[in-house]
Amino acid sequence: MRLLVFLFALLPSTAAELIDRVAVSVGTTVITESELLEQMRLRALLEDIPLALDGESKRDAADRLIQQTLIRREIETTRYVIPDSEEAAKLLAGFKRSRFQDDEMLYRAALRKSRVTADEVLAGFLWQLTVLRFIEFRFRPGVQITPTELRDHYDRKFLPAWRERTTDPPPSLADATPEIEETLVQERIDNQLDRWISLSRTQVSIRYSEEVFEGS
Repeated sequence: MRLLVFLFALLPSTAAELIDRVAVSVGTTVITESELLEQMRLRALLEDIPLALDGESKRDAADRLIQQTLIRREIETTRYVIPDSEEAAKLLAGFKRSRFQDDEMLYRAALRKSRVTADEVLAGFLWQLTVLRFIEFRFRPGVQITPTELRDHYDRKFLPAWRERTTDPPPSLADATPEIEETLVQERIDNQLDRWISLSRTQVSIRYSEEVFEGS
């Protein structure tokens, strides 16, 4: 799902210890520069990417935090139930196992190097679950896939991709239908999310403090 590209930048921020500059305002919600930097550090750790603090990277992070604000507002107006922290802890355990081979010392060293706390990482995984499940809750019920769409995808995409991978006989349309249907549903959900984000941005005043984004 394309959503995963920006998930880890849609994380709840802790309060800044010092008063700092406003980076972006989304309606009455303020995103500070320290919150922006915190999210950039956390994303770099979780996605194992270099931390870039140039103006363009800051603006990209700000855009993701704007999306966070819009999604959080939508969550607050629905009957959606937030996942519990135990589920997030399972994701955290998998992350520590795959990235650090369950070596707690290596994990703690990575936290110190990234200037990220253990609580912030756990909160990140809780937010990931929250967003993924909310988007399913919000958009999946409206998605309908027709038999014609299933057949079209099978003929134009599924079969060619199968034949590129192997010389084995491909599964029938009936056998491939669950996989194809889920692929199409996820594409529709992504498209609906994109449209919703775009529309939501037009319905709120968004202001950038340009001095925050002028450079590293």
